[in-house]
Amino acid sequence: MKFKTGDKVKFLNKKGGGYVTEVLADNIVKVLTETGFEFRYQAKELILIEPKSSLEKYFDEDFNIPKDKISELNQRRNIAQSSSFSNEIESNLKEKEKMDSTTFFGELKLIINENNNKLNKGLFLAYIPQNQENLKQDDITISIINYTENIVYYHLFFKKSSRYFENAGVGKISPYSRLNLCSIERKELLGWLIGNFQAFFVVDKAKIIPPSINSDINLKLSYFDIKENYKSSNILSEKAILVYLNDVFKNDELIAPEEEAKKDYKIALEKKLESAPKKPKQLIDNHKIAMHKAEVDLHISALRKDFSELKAGEIISIQRKYFIDTLEGAIVNNYKEVIFIHV
Repeated sequence: MKFKTGDKVKFLNKKGGGYVTEVLADNIVKVLTETGFEFRYQAKELILIEPKSSLEKYFDEDFNIPKDKISELNQRRNIAQSSSFSNEIESNLKEKEKMDSTTFFGELKLIINENNNKLNKGLFLAYIPQNQENLKQDDITISIINYTENIVYYHLFFKKSSRYFENAGVGKISPYSRLNLCSIERKELLGWLIGNFQAFFVVDKAKIIPPSINSDINLKLSYFDIKENYKSSNILSEKAILVYLNDVFKNDELIAPEEEAKKDYKIALEKKLESAPKKPKQLIDNHKIAMHKAEVDLHISALRKDFSELKAGEIISIQRKYFIDTLEGAIVNNYKEVIFIHV
């Protein structure tokens, strides 16, 4: 069904509705909702509400759209109705949609961003949050990225239930291109975590033929709750969770919750040790032979280089003082065992 600016619509799969504010393509429109914000929807997700038929009358309802937004919408509708959609305008709309790659479903050429984290060439599965301000909320765009110089034919499966894998996409991706497969809600993520990716490269001439790919995909839902897993790269302008499909064993850089807890604990411990007042080095540390263990030789030959002119009483005094100083240092530094050598 084709929509036009100003159409009143109701959401097919959830409560509420709004007004069409802009037609981006034959199957994608912007809808002004009661929140006062505009969101993009596929035409198949909407029902046109104009009380002409009995069915449309049944679905008709008012939406609490702010008055200033309605006024702005009416101006847009008047402009749209008074102007004809020439080929030039249609071309501009398509170009605009391509620029907003997270909501355009199809193939797009990659734009290489040299200043971001550089990825090695290969094939990637990308989970791209549509809300880049809050990465752990709102819908997610799922894409396949072909960061190679070859055409790729692929077949993608995901385990939607406990028993079966379902076909999630099959087709061709051009060199250095990104294919946006679909947009899903956060609650749908469980059906897009475990799957399999099969692909082969089309090469006209090469010294080495690239091997075909058969990679299992095995992600955890908890990965999507850790901000550090969403990374920028030289092939995406948005932050995303990227799965390297050429070699599944290279995906161990994703942080699991237990790893994150260990990381936080390590950082907290390091900060605690840095902030803790450092104990001055004690005399006992010069005799340390193991953790919390020391051995002290009290022979006067070990304490003084030249002791030939010392009297017996002076020697005992030196040995006694050295014994007390090292013993006190051992107590302060929590030594568990100190061996004193003296015959």
